[in-house]
Amino acid sequence: RAPPAWPTQLYLQLVRALLRQRRSAWSIAGDLGVQAVAGGGIGLLYTDFALKNAQLCNFMVSIALGMTLTLAAVSTLAKARDVFLRECCSAGGGGLSPSAYFVAVTLADLPRFAALAAVFVITFYPLAHPRASLGVYVLAAAADAFAASGFGYVAGAMFDEQTAQLAALCIALVFGMFSGVHPTLLQMQQALRVVHYCSHDRYFVEILFLEEITHMSEAYRMPPSFYASPSSSVLAQLLAYGYLVIDFSAYWSNHYIRWLDISTLLAIGLAVRALAYLCLVQANQAALCRDSLSSLASRYLAPKARLCYASLFGRPDHDARTWRFAPAPGAAA
Repeated sequence: RAPPAWPTQLYLQLVRALLRQRRSAWSIAGDLGVQAVAGGGIGLLYTDFALKNAQLCNFMVSIALGMTLTLAAVSTLAKARDVFLRECCSAGGGGLSPSAYFVAVTLADLPRFAALAAVFVITFYPLAHPRASLGVYVLAAAADAFAASGFGYVAGAMFDEQTAQLAALCIALVFGMFSGVHPTLLQMQQALRVVHYCSHDRYFVEILFLEEITHMSEAYRMPPSFYASPSSSVLAQLLAYGYLVIDFSAYWSNHYIRWLDISTLLAIGLAVRALAYLCLVQANQAALCRDSLSSLASRYLAPKARLCYASLFGRPDHDARTWRFAPAPGAAA
């Protein structure tokens, strides 16, 4: 019997994913409790923080939120690998679309990730008293949660549950270290700056810092020479952390940088989810009765490469399946 249409499969898989989450309600409640403790703990450490401690506070917030959300996403693919095979395996399984399954489980996770990010911010915000509004903090945290959870999907798609948790933890730590707070972008080696720009923590920290300085008095916006310490100058800190400084008015006259960073976080989340889907299919290609990427490359790319090589350097001999080529007509022996 032919499988149902893709939208129908997506709906069925989404309903099943939500039912599985309903059975794990106590586990989700425990995750929310952990987020509340983490947010409240950091809020107690940085109660009414000053400008000179703003980036350190933002760094701790990004580390805690990124680590917990990356780990929270691992179980979706690593723990439910048997469910994926039962639904999508061609031999002995449901034979449903792997893409419909993947999109469904990621959609079902969105409310959980949004709740984890919101609980973290709600417990942190009343204690730390940042200058930005609560709504902006929740929005930025939700965008960072979307990006961070994507890397958890990648780890869960590639490894078993225990190894995936360790891999997700390492990913979160690396991105936290390359967020640009310490070391700053100017202190990094040129080759390592690629990791910095791929780090979701870099854009999340920038949002929090810019929202903080936007609501500060204009007395902090003078040139660094006006202050006894450069740490009291907003302009000096913007330059020190290597943020985009074309026109300083862009930081407090409008919210262009905020929306640019949020859009970047969403783009990172979508890109790593696509990577996670490819990893999931590749890791289970035998059970899905699909060709691996290497076999697809040898089937479709190798013949084209042989023809291209023959047109440039000679002509193939009697066996076109080999890489041996006879000299082109008129070529010197």
